Amino acid sequence: MKKHVASVYPEEACGLLAGKDGVITAITPIANRLRSAHRYFMEPQALWVALMQMEAQKLEWLGIYHSHPQGPATPSNIDRDEAVSPKMVYVIWTPAGTRFAQGNVLDEQPAIVWHARGFLINGECVTEVELAGC
Repeated sequence: MKKHVASVYPEEACGLLAGKDGVITAITPIANRLRSAHRYFMEPQALWVALMQMEAQKLEWLGIYHSHPQGPATPSNIDRDEAVSPKMVYVIWTPAGTRFAQGNVLDEQPAIVWHARGFLINGECVTEVELAGC
């Protein structure tokens, strides 16, 4: 997820999370049709293919990830309005600052440090959940 989010910055990244028994084992980046820094809309054909691959692999659709390149690190009103299921985790990636890589600082460009937070969204009720491995 982090590589995908960083690769499309400053646009919003988006993708699907799948797995079994509540454990995410597959991450599928999906192109943001809007190519916007403030909104995403998953490319319909790529979304369909990803959902069919999940079904073929007998995986459950467990969540959606996307980035908020300018923040905030919480679900927006649009995220709440468009939430697919209160059982899915919604992972939101935001820049948490910048750092220089190890080595000669003069030769390095600062890298964005990304931070992920997970949420369950049920209408106006938003509950943060712990993420492991982000």
